[in-house]
Amino acid sequence: MAMHKDDLIIDIDDQVEVLLQQINSAPNQRQQRDFVESFQNMLIDQVLGPFGLSRALFDDRDGGAITSMHNFEKGVVANDSDGARHAQWTRANDSNFERTDYDAQLDKRFPDMKSPDGKYHDGYRKPGTELPEGPRTAARDHLVPASEVERSSRGHLAQTREERVQTATQDQNVVLTSFSMNSSKGDEDLLVWAQRPNSKDPSKTNAETYDLDDRVLKEKHREAKAAVEGAQKKAVLMKQGGELLVEGGKAAGYLALRQALGMILKDVVQGLIDDVRYLVREGFNGARSLLEMVQDRLQATFRSLREKWAEYLKEGASAGLSGFFSTLITLVINSFITTAKNIVTLIREAVLALARSIKVIVAPPADMTKGEIAFEVLRLLSAALATCVGLALEETIKKALESIALLAPVAGELAPIIAGIITGSLTLFTVLAFDRIKDAIAFRNKQLADVHRGQSIGLLKIKQTVLMLDSANKNMTMTAQTLRIQFEESWIGVQESREETQRSIASYQSSVRALDNLLEQF
Repeated sequence: MAMHKDDLIIDIDDQVEVLLQQINSAPNQRQQRDFVESFQNMLIDQVLGPFGLSRALFDDRDGGAITSMHNFEKGVVANDSDGARHAQWTRANDSNFERTDYDAQLDKRFPDMKSPDGKYHDGYRKPGTELPEGPRTAARDHLVPASEVERSSRGHLAQTREERVQTATQDQNVVLTSFSMNSSKGDEDLLVWAQRPNSKDPSKTNAETYDLDDRVLKEKHREAKAAVEGAQKKAVLMKQGGELLVEGGKAAGYLALRQALGMILKDVVQGLIDDVRYLVREGFNGARSLLEMVQDRLQATFRSLREKWAEYLKEGASAGLSGFFSTLITLVINSFITTAKNIVTLIREAVLALARSIKVIVAPPADMTKGEIAFEVLRLLSAALATCVGLALEETIKKALESIALLAPVAGELAPIIAGIITGSLTLFTVLAFDRIKDAIAFRNKQLADVHRGQSIGLLKIKQTVLMLDSANKNMTMTAQTLRIQFEESWIGVQESREETQRSIASYQSSVRALDNLLEQF
């Protein structure tokens, strides 16, 4: 464009002018159509994604799919089997300890605790201290009380009653001691009981009363605790590890299925929408028969499956890996805090978005620049954040709908739909905001490129002028030198002509004098 001829003329590149029009003007018809299509696609994604297919495939529960120790102790379990275990644990702590099978296992494993020398030695006193033989003189003692093992949360979560009995009767947890000491200790912790005043002589501790060796007590207690806790922790680890493989595998399979099935259904739904638009535009009179449209749609679907099956598998595999890791992360988080079922879903969607972002960073499309990669990652993470907001709002929406008598019966069904629409809208506007920022940055870069180009052209013109002036200077110098040489040569010629003229004049004068002399003679 140009201003008045007397004013400064400003030239703008055609592409910059188009960008200016796109950024500063209201959305045109094409942009409005693109917006509607983007909104439609986003809603389809939400309906087929976290608010649609996930509801059919995943049965999320408070605390996740695997019962953590933290949740078990609070009564939050992942399945009915763990619910029964928790009920047994509650009964074990609320009722008297039944030790018949524990004692039977002692009799089975330790029928005689004689030392190799054939004598009985007290395991809590100085090495070599003998116990007298006879009835009610010696007894087998559980260092970690059998009742503590039976009432432990770890034991009930990961072990059967038989396994808890085996844990309590390990070699490291059974010690031969005096019958009176064992009766006095009962089911108390060994070190706590040892430091307590004796019931018969309060001036002494139990350890002093029974002449117990403090170093031996602490060493035996440490070994027994490590053995019992080690067995129970191993049982918990084996149980949760096995469940992680099963539940993580299920989550991986379901999320991979959701991703692949969602992509297929999205293509089908978009095709159906195009068919409906065709019917609306052409009408039933001008349109093809419905049978032909159905046949064409089926053929297009099968053709899409053949062409995109590798893409479906690739996306499904990536989503499946995200599903497994989301199960693991949920278990880790629930080891410290109890997550609501919506939070479980949120974690799965967040891990999926993170996996997609990592995929874009590690293996981006060949034609994508670093700036475009950064924007795509931000777009994916922002969309995931919007989904998380929608999931967090779902329970609030449900409670709001339940407060309306007319909508209360269908609140559970409407809440995910409304949350999906809100999430889709938030996600769409977030994506559009990033696209807007991207266009603005592209326009600014274009401006900078134009300024740089203008500066380069100015610099080239300056260089051209300098070259012209340098060339003119050289030409003037050469011309001056040529003229000087020509002048010098002409001056020499003039000098020679002068000398020749002077010689001619001198000769003429001599001739005249000679003539005068001759005339005088006559």
